[in-house]
Amino acid sequence: MVLSRVKTHQKLRNKKKKRYRVYAGTVLLAAMIPYMSVPTYALLTDQVQETGQGVQAAFVFPVSIKELAEKAAELKEKMDTYAAEAESTAGTISSSETAEGANSLVDSVAAKNTAAEKTKKELEKVVKQLQDYYDRAQKEKDESKAIFDQVKSSDRLTGEILKQVQSLLGDAASRKNYGDESVAVDSDLLEKIGNKVKFYDRVYNYVESGFKKADKENTDAEETLARMDSILSSAQAAAAGVEERIKEEERKKKEEEEVKKQAEEAKKQEEAKQKEENPPKGEKIDKPESGGNGQGAKQGNDNGGQDALKGPAGSGDTSKGNPDPGKEDDSAKGTSETSPAQPGNDDSAAGTDNSAP
Repeated sequence: MVLSRVKTHQKLRNKKKKRYRVYAGTVLLAAMIPYMSVPTYALLTDQVQETGQGVQAAFVFPVSIKELAEKAAELKEKMDTYAAEAESTAGTISSSETAEGANSLVDSVAAKNTAAEKTKKELEKVVKQLQDYYDRAQKEKDESKAIFDQVKSSDRLTGEILKQVQSLLGDAASRKNYGDESVAVDSDLLEKIGNKVKFYDRVYNYVESGFKKADKENTDAEETLARMDSILSSAQAAAAGVEERIKEEERKKKEEEEVKKQAEEAKKQEEAKQKEENPPKGEKIDKPESGGNGQGAKQGNDNGGQDALKGPAGSGDTSKGNPDPGKEDDSAKGTSETSPAQPGNDDSAAGTDNSAP
């Protein structure tokens, strides 16, 4: 009974010790993170290469390459959005009612082009960063492969090749084991160098993949910019067409107004002419003075002659109304005296008086 209690107590103590070790290790690791170099932090968080002598990390995280490639795709998509908006706006320019409206739409298309160009520069920075990573990964892969091939074909390592191997392995244990002036090539050394070659191959593969994706996005972005330049040119041409169309419409409108004005003026003149030639009944139309005065004078003379012959009212027929024929001369004489002084009339009266007995 006592022994079982002791064993149980020991088990509990062992569990507590394990928990304490895990906790202590976690705290220690957290405290060491700010003092770690980038490659060491990378190997604890991302790409890790374990060897018999320790741990080796890549110079760049795979997740970093992935994020950069995704950012390149997002920037390219942003440019495509600008291009679609610019194309949609340009399609409405030709239906603008005013030149100002058309030019405003052209400015909007130009603004989309400017935004796309700015985005393209951001994309180029991302591609440049990936290009640098790619160049370094390719260099490390090629160098490690060249060292491995040279070591594999040698029995012993000396001089410069030995320094290259030491630099390639790059850990304290390797430098200690292969720090002599001459080192024999064995299977253990070849295995270590071979693992390094494989490690650099893996780094190169994921860096190359991210770089190629971003580079393709950049190439497509150049085509997008070229298309947007074409859209802007079309928009400017459409705006110029709107201006020409508006000018032509204004010219035609003026011509139509002038034709209408001339037609109205001609109509007024024609109406006035017809009214003069065919005046309405009861309306007096003044005629030229020469013709009217002649007719009026003639008519007046005729009436005057008739009135002179008729004499005063009631004495037109003296032969019938006067019983005494001898008094006819007196009535004729009286008539002559009361009528206006006219040479013709006086002569006729005088003739009448002279012929009387």
